[in-house]
Amino acid sequence: MVGALVGLLEERGLLDETVVVVTSDHGENLGEHAMVDHVFNLYETTVRIPLLVRFPSAFEPGRRVRHPVQLVDLFPTLTGLAGVEGARVHGIDLRGPGPGSERPVLLSYDYPRQALVALGQGAHHPRLAKYKRRLFALRQGDLKLIVGDDGHTELYDLAADPAERHDLAAAGDPRLPALLADVRTLLVEPSGPGPLRPPPDQERDEETLEQLRSLGYAE
Repeated sequence: MVGALVGLLEERGLLDETVVVVTSDHGENLGEHAMVDHVFNLYETTVRIPLLVRFPSAFEPGRRVRHPVQLVDLFPTLTGLAGVEGARVHGIDLRGPGPGSERPVLLSYDYPRQALVALGQGAHHPRLAKYKRRLFALRQGDLKLIVGDDGHTELYDLAADPAERHDLAAAGDPRLPALLADVRTLLVEPSGPGPLRPPPDQERDEETLEQLRSLGYAE
């Protein structure tokens, strides 16, 4: 489908005047960490996604940003290309030199209500109890910390262990306390010593609910 779209733009002489972005909302687990689908975790299999941007007048063909970027960077990049100034955003314009390794990458996974509802009565199985939590992750350089609102922590060195098989937190890595402090500083939550609670259901109008149902995200 991407090829068909690019071909159509080229056929109409619009390709080099069009910003083409190819990306994804998430990855998939195919048995890694004994998981499938894209629920219950913030491992690289679900959070590392493709991101390709083509616009020859702004991006040198073949250029690769070596440091992690985020989907929040797309909005300032596209508005910058469109000449829109003054937008208050969290991301950065990728036309620049890149974010650098010093920028922390923050991730979160909300309480898995949707996945548990889909499992029906199976959601009550004792083996699923440990997944009934919210997750946060912080990546600083090659270090990646995953922390749950139940107090669970994992730490990985992605340079040495890209498959996240060796949990450094379990081995008492001395860098863990500083990373945990950074999570509490950089995120609104977790901010206190106690566990976080699943957020209450938000009220939604019927039109929004119908859109969510059409996408399979609401009952």
